[in-house]
Amino acid sequence: MPPIFADAYPDDIPVPVFDLERAREYVEQSSYAGQGPIDIKIMYVAGLAFEEEIGLLMKSVMDTIGFNTILKPEPWNRMTELAGDVESTPAINQVFYGATYPSPDTCFFTQYHSRAAGTWASMEWVQDPEVDAMIDAARATSDVEEQNAIYRDLQRKLVEDQVGVFLLTQRSQQAFHNCLQGFTWVPMQSFEFNFHTMKWVCD
Repeated sequence: MPPIFADAYPDDIPVPVFDLERAREYVEQSSYAGQGPIDIKIMYVAGLAFEEEIGLLMKSVMDTIGFNTILKPEPWNRMTELAGDVESTPAINQVFYGATYPSPDTCFFTQYHSRAAGTWASMEWVQDPEVDAMIDAARATSDVEEQNAIYRDLQRKLVEDQVGVFLLTQRSQQAFHNCLQGFTWVPMQSFEFNFHTMKWVCD
């Protein structure tokens, strides 16, 4: 979440541990184990080199613990189509999501509420009545402290249930010509350029 939502973030969430031996143990306990490498698909946006690199990195690791990782680059419109049904949604999907309105709700309803299932942003297909109830409760109160307490508990549950793998936060660095002024960072919509505030000041 953006730093502006820091009060809604629980500091006691455990940091993920990279432990391939433990991961291999879980794979071996799976009902899919014992019949050779397990086919698993990773979908990402075709043509985005950095997403392909992430997929290749995941494949290089997952193939060592019992998977046959199949990279599945798809055009964006095809990804959104596949996300519309739980049966056609690949097991692993790369999604970079940023806040779209100034509330932590933007991070939780869109991705985890049952009423939001079936979109590119909700391919976890959580569909958990308890998660729904927590999100609804936060939406039903105007008390920000109460909302933040609910969001903290919600994140603890999401991490405990391991509804997703939170791999990384995308960072960017921008370079501007000295003559271009007025850049204002916009922490919404995953797009930081607000062009109507920018201007060229040189002749």
